[in-house]
Amino acid sequence: MDSSAPAYRTLDFESLSIEEALNILRSSPSGLSEEEVARRLAEVGPNEVVEKKENPLVEYLKRYWGPLPWLMEVTAILSYVTGRYIEAIIMVGLLVLNASLGHLHARSSKKAVEALKKRLSIRVSVLRGGVG
Repeated sequence: MDSSAPAYRTLDFESLSIEEALNILRSSPSGLSEEEVARRLAEVGPNEVVEKKENPLVEYLKRYWGPLPWLMEVTAILSYVTGRYIEAIIMVGLLVLNASLGHLHARSSKKAVEALKKRLSIRVSVLRGGVG
């Protein structure tokens, strides 16, 4: 973005007149010219949001971080230290099962959201040189 352009929150535009908003956005009632569109596209790039993809392994390992996993980890360690090896193995198994099921559930939810995003059609009406 242009560093000289002031940063405004979306909410601020509600209280502005149309003329003030157009002035801040450096636009006009007839829209932007093709030259201005090309200049802004070259200057700031396309108007899109890039989604951050996280490594699936990192997502899985995050399932071991939190109050319930900590409790299960401490229980497994204490069981092992006190010689209750069967209980320790069971706790580790439950810990892995909990993390795996949580990860699979989150993964299927993300796939459903991605499928919905693909079905959504983003459309916008713009004015270019008074034609829109």
